[in-house]
This record gives sequence, structure tokens and C-alpha cells, in this order.
Amino acid sequence: EYSVYGFWGVVKERDMLKDRFTQYLLDNKIDAVLCPGVGMAAFKHGMSSKLSLSCSYTYLWNNFHYPAGSVPVTYVAPTEQTYTTTHTDPLTADAKKDIQGTAGLPVNVQVITLPFNDELCIKAMKDVEAAVSKEWKRPEFKKDTVLLKQP
Repeated sequence: EYSVYGFWGVVKERDMLKDRFTQYLLDNKIDAVLCPGVGMAAFKHGMSSKLSLSCSYTYLWNNFHYPAGSVPVTYVAPTEQTYTTTHTDPLTADAKKDIQGTAGLPVNVQVITLPFNDELCIKAMKDVEAAVSKEWKRPEFKKDTVLLKQP
């Protein structure tokens, strides 16, 4: 229903879901959630309007007003610039096109904490960064390697 009353009904449902999820985290003593940030590497200029659904991992947390931050954990390797699938929808076609030439771009994870725990979110992000930096360094490429071709 497209009305003020309908809008507030949806807000009420969202708040009830947020309360249930928040209680789940509290009951299970979960301080932070680690999940994908975006389903791809950074988009090429002009592709965000076509690939916005790959950001769906962020929608819930933004809607719940949870603090969240993104941390790079790896980089796209030259051998990871393809996407093989049987799907033929426009989103998949755009993703297959966009992933070409992404070698060296960061791949991130997202850290989420409960509302009003921004400092804990930043601490958890630093912990992820410290753990990953011991295991992964940005790949080295030959000087003549083209990482991203401009259209």
C-alpha cells in the first residue's frame, strides 16, 4: 500500500526484525559480524548503476542503522578476471564485462557491530586488517602489466 500508513507499517516490520536480530546477537554474545561487502571488486567508472545489486550485502545493515566498515583483505589476481556461469541476465552480463581488467583491485569484507558500538566496529576492522596483513600482500605485477584499461 502506497500511503503514509503503509509506510509506517513497513517501518514497524523492519524494527521488529531488527529487534529480533539484535537480540540474537546479544543472546549469542556475538560482538561483530564479518561478511562480504560487495559481491565484486571495485566497479569501473559508470558501472555502479548497472551493478548496484552486488552491494546487497550492505542493505540490511544500513537499514538497521548498524555501524559497518569495509576492509580490504585481498586483491584480484590476474587469473581471477573472468566469471563463468550459465546465467544470461543483464546483471550477469554486466558483471562479466566489468570484471575484465580488475587485476590488482581490492576485494573487501564488511565488519558490522550493534548500534552505538562504532568504536568496537573500528577495533574489529583493525583486527581483521592486522590478521590479513600478515598473510596477504598486494600482488606484484610486471611493469608492463596493464591493470585497468580506460575506455
